[in-house]
Amino acid sequence: MGSILIDNCTIAFRKGSLLFFQPNQVRQWQSVSSDFDGYFLVFENEFIETFFQDSLFIYRFQFFHNATTSYTLECEQDFLSSLIDFCKTINTELNNLQKDSHHFLR
Repeated sequence: MGSILIDNCTIAFRKGSLLFFQPNQVRQWQSVSSDFDGYFLVFENEFIETFFQDSLFIYRFQFFHNATTSYTLECEQDFLSSLIDFCKTINTELNNLQKDSHHFLR
């Protein structure tokens, strides 16, 4: 559990929360429990433009059009477990890059 300051707006989160941030937002952790564990998945412009061939792909998601500065989604444990497994797979691939890694990561 904890909270994060996003562009001067405090966002609370807890286990199972997915937080979506817009590009160029200023982020600062405010309070985080000592047993906090999580992942950041960052999509850079070059990745989006190369693999989706649409420079506006990421901006088509609804959370970029909300009045608030971020979007929080609470997940069920099964879905959260599959996302964690996915993040671990990405991390393993990044730590063992091969010639075809960019295709696998896409």
